[in-house]
Amino acid sequence: MSKIKFRRTVIGQFKYQGFSVRPNATELIIDVVTDESGKEIDLDLLSLLVTKICEKHGSENEMSRMVESDLVTKVLKEFLEEQEKQKSKIDSEEETIEIIDVFQQPKFSYKSSNIKSIIYSKDPKPNGFLGISETKVSMFNERYEILMQRTLRNSLFSSKTSESSNEESSYSTANGIFTENSIVIAEGRCNNEDEFVVKTIGFPPPESREETIKHLEQDKRGLSLIDETLSEPWFLKLQEEEINDPDQQMIIISEIWLDKDSVFEKLEKLFTGFNIEEPPSIFLLIGNFFSTPFDGSTKQLEKRRNAFLRLRDLIINYDFICQHSKFIFVPGIHDISYSPLLPRKSISNSLISMFKTTYKGSSQLTTNKNFLSKNSHFVSNPCRIRFFTKEIVICREDLINKFLRHSIFPTPTKNSEIANSIAKTIIDQAYLFPFPLNIRPILWNFDYSLRLFPTPDTLILADKFEQYSGKYNNCNYCNPGCFSTDFSFVVHYPNTDEIQFSRIK
Repeated sequence: MSKIKFRRTVIGQFKYQGFSVRPNATELIIDVVTDESGKEIDLDLLSLLVTKICEKHGSENEMSRMVESDLVTKVLKEFLEEQEKQKSKIDSEEETIEIIDVFQQPKFSYKSSNIKSIIYSKDPKPNGFLGISETKVSMFNERYEILMQRTLRNSLFSSKTSESSNEESSYSTANGIFTENSIVIAEGRCNNEDEFVVKTIGFPPPESREETIKHLEQDKRGLSLIDETLSEPWFLKLQEEEINDPDQQMIIISEIWLDKDSVFEKLEKLFTGFNIEEPPSIFLLIGNFFSTPFDGSTKQLEKRRNAFLRLRDLIINYDFICQHSKFIFVPGIHDISYSPLLPRKSISNSLISMFKTTYKGSSQLTTNKNFLSKNSHFVSNPCRIRFFTKEIVICREDLINKFLRHSIFPTPTKNSEIANSIAKTIIDQAYLFPFPLNIRPILWNFDYSLRLFPTPDTLILADKFEQYSGKYNNCNYCNPGCFSTDFSFVVHYPNTDEIQFSRIK
């Protein structure tokens, strides 16, 4: 490719986004995006840089559409410095697991430049906790826009399909549980009175994670959507490690009532069994952590604090677990948090300070306390985990009860059918809680953190219900069961997508 074609390509990218660029600025960009041979341009890198430059220009100079060389120099310098940082991180030991509290999760907006491509941009973090009236309107618009884009990309709804065939669509009514606030596709005809008579109702067709990421304009691997700090070289290295290390385990336990002695007896057996040289990578402990809701009294607050202290004192007896395993605590609907609205913040610091304290001393128990302090993570509900390159979403809510109570149409009767229908509904809706706000109030400012777009690799729907698991739209889902009732839990192998039901006798 000649220099003239290089310039035309760069100028075309800017024109595509509605901007013009100075000739000297064009040369600066060409120097960065040209490969070592000087014969080809890295088009993905060019698209990424042009987007960054246009976003920076738009935030600093809304009136002018001309991009100056000073701005390009500034953006390129920042980009190259960040690349150097990422390169140095590859050379050092990097975390294979990233735990993402939704209140620190980046917010992205998705715009469809055409049916087959998605442009996403990082939005500023919300100001305030609750949001304003405009936020309430925009969150519904954004949910609709995501599902509309996804539907238009589906072959059943493409204009090409409808124009080339006069036959009725083969699209059938979706199985699932329909509630108010669900987004649906209705099929039917208009009668003579201009009334739309519905024949079938279904959900928007699902789209696999791989298919969504394939259409991303700026990021063909979906790196930014999993973890902003995840560079492409490290992503490729993690993919290789996933294949070479299929035995990485995650232990998932829900409804751990720390006010019951029987729970501690079974936890002791569980930790004893997994305290080996290569223990599980993660112990995911999901609430509720007590059998009764918090009543606000000082006496009960002290009891709960002592129960967490007892848990800490149990864990520090297991050297391998303390040193090599991460503990992730996700609050339940009755645990003490800052707000009952979703997403819920992490468990109150007043209860778990002993997990975050470091101690002086050289005894083994003191060493284990300090390891546990480093490896304990108290996060929001829901939350996300990047396990190597896999995205795992964790949610604790009485979803079965809510879906059955608020379904518009008759629901399945078998437990397995109910569980599979609810998982399918959530994945089809690309949203964890498709209910009216009076049924499940949420923080408008953080509605984006409840969306499942792209579809995660694994969805953990912890519920006060019997264990279940399945796979839909290439997404694994499971409920670990109620540990305090029958001492059941789940062993998950994220690198191979395997889910095993377990129980302590």
